[in-house]
Formats: sequence, C-alpha cells, structure tokens
Amino acid sequence: LFLDGDNFKAVNDTWGHAAGDCVLIEAASRMVQFGAKRHQSYRLGGDEFAMILYGVYSESDVQQVCAALTQQFMRPFDLHNGHTADLSFSIGFALTWKNLSVESLLEQADRNMYQVKNQRSKTIS
Repeated sequence: LFLDGDNFKAVNDTWGHAAGDCVLIEAASRMVQFGAKRHQSYRLGGDEFAMILYGVYSESDVQQVCAALTQQFMRPFDLHNGHTADLSFSIGFALTWKNLSVESLLEQADRNMYQVKNQRSKTIS
C-alpha cells in the first residue's frame, strides 16, 4: 500500500510543524497498531507511508484491508496544543503478482494512490 495525507500541508500551515509532527507520529502509530504483527508499516518521507501486507491473496482482500485502514484515520488527530485536526489518507495499492520488481510495485501503488486522491478532490469540489 502507498498512503499519502490529504491536506496535510494545511495542518503545517495552520498549526505549525510541531503539530504536523504530532499528526505524523499518530498516523504511524495507528498504522502499526492496525497492522499488528501481520503487516509492516513504513514512513517514506513527509506524509507518505507504505504498508506491506502479508496473508492477502486477492484484490478483494486488499480492498477490504484498505477500507479498514481508512477507518483508522477517521478519528481526529490530537495536535498536543489543545486542538485536533481531521486528516484523511489516500491509499493506493499494487499486487506483487502483477509487478516484477519492488520499484514497479511501489510506482504502481503510488499511481493508484494519486487516482484515489484525484477522485476525492473531484468529489469534494
């Protein structure tokens, strides 16, 4: 999976980088808790994260994991300054059995994430 924060820049611009750091730490914590010992979570940089899924055998399984993971970000994020912020994450995925290398897997998941992000922005507009 490839995850990217939606409107994360607004958190930094409104509340400052310390608040943004709180969001990133909390997002990472929620991903790790969600994955437990089954899936591995990684921060790629900025507000981009990746998750490697294990024990997933179909595209339908991946979509179910994505839907469940999306729910983990529905609770507001505590900015540790007396305020909270709502932040969602766009999630794209790629399947290992359709990609020949780690690079192509990550590139495909990234492209799919941007499709999700673009669909969301059209829905909101």
